[in-house]
Amino acid sequence: MHPIHLELVTPERILLDSDVDEVVVPGAYGQFGVLPGHIDFFTRVIPGEFRCQIDGRTELFTVSSGFAEVCADHVTVLVDSGETIEMIDVDRARRALERAEHRLQEDPEASHIDHRRAELALQRAVIRLQAASGRPPH
Repeated sequence: MHPIHLELVTPERILLDSDVDEVVVPGAYGQFGVLPGHIDFFTRVIPGEFRCQIDGRTELFTVSSGFAEVCADHVTVLVDSGETIEMIDVDRARRALERAEHRLQEDPEASHIDHRRAELALQRAVIRLQAASGRPPH
């Protein structure tokens, strides 16, 4: 089987530009896998764990929201932010988790708290910590 070309791109950097054997993306309707020869489609990407297989080894990333274009011979994933597992600062992610939990415990009517932003920060921190620890996201 021929590989599929994958581009994983953020506004700041190209995280991966390589031929891969398989891609698993956190999509708007759940995780989806892509193998060479997949039917073409375009979908939203949600925050989560992103992985691909390259020569039998798994490469893991965390990604934020964005879009994915899937074609028979290539996949392009554009996300607002993303990082390799090695890039995750676990202490920083723990502090972000604590801050977000604290904000969410405050009065939802407090005008100085953006609860949606705190929920997204909590979600990002949980994804980072789970990915860094090797646990699957839930």
